[in-house]
Amino acid sequence: MSDPALPYPLLQPLELTTILIRHYGIHRGLWTLHVEFRTNGLNFVPPGGDAAYPAVVTRVGALGLRRVETADPLTVDAAAVNPKR
Repeated sequence: MSDPALPYPLLQPLELTTILIRHYGIHRGLWTLHVEFRTNGLNFVPPGGDAAYPAVVTRVGALGLRRVETADPLTVDAAAVNPKR
């Protein structure tokens, strides 16, 4: 479901993979979205709180493409979405 407050549509993984394939001019191979996560441990004190709690923060460190040999439901065939002309 789209949010009218967002200036651009949210993308599904296959849509983002297709956009990146076209952006980089890739015409062959099977590709999937590569997401690199980074985690950090910290002590968290809630606003107005007087106690600290151990916590983990996870963030997306990088996004990219990864070439794969076997197709799965999250794989995009570059030849199908960005054929060489």
